[in-house]
Amino acid sequence: METLINVNGFQTQVAVKLTNIGETQSTNVVDSMDTDALERFGIREEKKLPFLGKDRRDAKRRLPSDPHYDPKTLYLPLQFLKSLTSGQRQWWEFKSKHMDKVMFFKMGKFYELFEMDAHVGVKELDLET
Repeated sequence: METLINVNGFQTQVAVKLTNIGETQSTNVVDSMDTDALERFGIREEKKLPFLGKDRRDAKRRLPSDPHYDPKTLYLPLQFLKSLTSGQRQWWEFKSKHMDKVMFFKMGKFYELFEMDAHVGVKELDLET
């Protein structure tokens, strides 16, 4: 099953494989999320990661107003990349090329969801934090 959702300006496609569970009804994360919580998430993300907000650019540094803008990619400022651990840098470098997808990142023997993907996972996959 695939679902297209929109969180804080990101359109993300979520693919979920269900085995022996039956059908499930997908909900839009914006509709199912408390408006205050969504607003707080957006404010927090913009303060923490300003390149995701109004300063957002694609991997080739094009603004959303550019006709060749690619919303599936994200420009990561060098200063931000230098501030990350090697694992965080690996995640962000891969995620910046796949902003339209939810990424499960393997850490040891577990798969983790980070940043905006974690918020999507909590709502769309009915996970608990």
